Amino acid sequence: MEVMNFNRVKTSSGIREIPIFTSKAHVFIIDQVSKRSWIPASKSAVLVNFFFDSSRNSFRIISVEESKAIINSTLLPEMSFIKTSAKFGQWVDIQAGTVYGLGFASESSLNRFSEQFENIRERAKLLLEQGIVSRTSEASKNGCAHHSQRAVLNHDADDILSSNSDESQSTAHGLPDLKCLKLDNDKLKIALSQSSTTTRKLELEIHSLKMTNKQVINTLQESLSNANQLHGELMACTEDNEKLKIKIADLESENSKGIDTRQKNTDLRKTIEQLRNENAEKCKECITLQQRIGVLNVIEKQHTECAARIKKSNEENYLLKEKISALENDLKDLIEERNKVKMEIKQYLKQVSEHACSLTQISEMLQTAV
Repeated sequence: MEVMNFNRVKTSSGIREIPIFTSKAHVFIIDQVSKRSWIPASKSAVLVNFFFDSSRNSFRIISVEESKAIINSTLLPEMSFIKTSAKFGQWVDIQAGTVYGLGFASESSLNRFSEQFENIRERAKLLLEQGIVSRTSEASKNGCAHHSQRAVLNHDADDILSSNSDESQSTAHGLPDLKCLKLDNDKLKIALSQSSTTTRKLELEIHSLKMTNKQVINTLQESLSNANQLHGELMACTEDNEKLKIKIADLESENSKGIDTRQKNTDLRKTIEQLRNENAEKCKECITLQQRIGVLNVIEKQHTECAARIKKSNEENYLLKEKISALENDLKDLIEERNKVKMEIKQYLKQVSEHACSLTQISEMLQTAV
């Protein structure tokens, strides 16, 4: 049962912290040697508290049992709380270099703790973005290494919790085959979840590539239209240039014949200079047109590369779907095999019951004979 307490408390270091949320759960830590099994950190269900340190503007998860701190984890924005079963969840402590697990009495308690974890993580992220929280870069690098270990930590947490509570069942002993089947089943579920996540990422990337492809096609069409227009202008400029050359030749011919006066000669020189300037401007326009044609070639090349990436993404998506189908078939086979094992166990129990009845009858006959 969760309790809420909004009074300020003072830690051993003298820093005042505000409790935000409190829940009750069994605490576990990961075995640092095997990285696959849980070690109980508490003897029974203890209080797990979310605290806000107002002096440091940071959030912490603290749990104390018999004056001993069994959880002292600073909540960072890159952390995440993973629900591995209906009553069990875990998170990776980046700074402490360990993994904490919590076993709750009900699924609703687990959901409430998970919601509070996510809300406080978002608040810590907001503080970090505003420049209030300062963390070292080494802690961020260590976070990537610990996040890569999450896939190994997804065990059957209900079995671990039940072995430390009053609800443990004796039928779980002596059945290693069933435990192996459960572990294999969990691994297949994890692989299927990862495949689904990868498929969704590929679908988003394909959608993004399609949108980019459409934009590139529109840009290419506009560029081609502009290129055609510029080509028409270039042809017109070329014709004007030819006409000007003919006019210059005619003027030079007239000048050679001595028909024009000095004033006309001066005018002709001015006209020639003006025509030369216009010719230089036309040459600059030609260079600009050539540069635009080069840009169009680059855009066409990018369009080809986008089409190749889309084709590759479709092929990878097809391979992932085939892999998911194979995993589903393997899961069906494991379920059928587990059902067969259950039937065999029922037959063994029936035989034991029959033998017990026979022993009872023999005992009664012996007592009668005596």
